[in-house]
Amino acid sequence: MLKAEPWIREIELKDWTFFVTVAFVFVAVTKAHDTQQLSEDRLDKLLEVVSADLEACDRDAPGAFMDCKVFFDKAFDGLAPDAAYVGKGPHLLSADAVGMWLCWNLLRRPPHEENERKLVRQLGGIAVSEFTRWWGPELT
Repeated sequence: MLKAEPWIREIELKDWTFFVTVAFVFVAVTKAHDTQQLSEDRLDKLLEVVSADLEACDRDAPGAFMDCKVFFDKAFDGLAPDAAYVGKGPHLLSADAVGMWLCWNLLRRPPHEENERKLVRQLGGIAVSEFTRWWGPELT
């Protein structure tokens, strides 16, 4: 990825670490909830543990996690009727929603350029694919 897109090196490593971690934790919690059919009580307990662990890593992480969730939900619902996603299943849509949140935060603005939009799909695809292989095919 760095060879094809050297401009990525301009993004600070601490931002990569923070936002990628938050996005991957969000995808993992979402996958656990969806595939394990967690009750609301068990989901609440999982979120308490996740929030405490995120806060132990970085005090801003729990807020970023909630921001990711809200962004994902709005992006997913907003993009779902788009012809590019209709009939293709939730995987691509989930990847783009997570990737958009990641890129928006890494760039500190919405991704506009073609190479930035390509990064949306790449990063989101990596995040969603890793947990799809681990837990199964349904993310949403």
